[in-house]
Amino acid sequence: MKYYVMTIVGILLLALSFPIKSRVIESAQSGQSVYRKAIQVPKKPDFDYAIETEQGNLITTGELASIKSVKFPEMNKAYLAVKKREQIYTQHTRTTTDSKGRTHTEIYYSWDYAGGDEVQVEYVKFKGHQYKSNLFSFSDLFEDIDADKITNTKPGVFGGRYYYASGVRRYSYEIVKNKNKVSFIANAGKNGLKPLKSESKIYLEAKTIKEMSAEVNESVRIAEIFFYVMFVLVAALIEYGIYSIYENN
Repeated sequence: MKYYVMTIVGILLLALSFPIKSRVIESAQSGQSVYRKAIQVPKKPDFDYAIETEQGNLITTGELASIKSVKFPEMNKAYLAVKKREQIYTQHTRTTTDSKGRTHTEIYYSWDYAGGDEVQVEYVKFKGHQYKSNLFSFSDLFEDIDADKITNTKPGVFGGRYYYASGVRRYSYEIVKNKNKVSFIANAGKNGLKPLKSESKIYLEAKTIKEMSAEVNESVRIAEIFFYVMFVLVAALIEYGIYSIYENN
């Protein structure tokens, strides 16, 4: 009886998998379609024409540069954007038990995250056009940098990776350089350059147009693999549950 039930459930799961798979693949392919339909305008004259004539979705590449630059007070170099993370050297306690069953309270210290801050320039320039920086997401452009390269901290016990404001407070940094080779997909409409309808910002990527397209195509294959892995896991758990119920009764 149990094998009959397991077979019926397996058939039902298989039948349900087809529409679910279609939804997953269609979702991934919709993103792929946006990239395929977008016009490619790597050169400035083509980019300018696409903006002026409101060509719709476009993919472009080029140098994005900061207008002015920003830094935190302790820094001696300025960038397009800077993030800093604060850590506090904090005392903790923990209870341990020795081999004789006696409990002890231990005190230990660790560097704990205590917040962060971020600054970025107000305007950037791309292909001769000036844009507000909040039009873009720079998340793909941030890179770690050692504190001794951007502050007066010297390498050593109190240098290198962190800037030590005191013996119990330190900072680490990420920066976006003042000039960056970027690619992105955006919309050229009546209000000029703006994000795609489904996005709140234009996402800058440190990739070529070819690499961006390859990544989007790969996402469809990854979505299909993810679906099959999850389907097999869920089906196996359900079938095992049915088997266990019959074995325990």
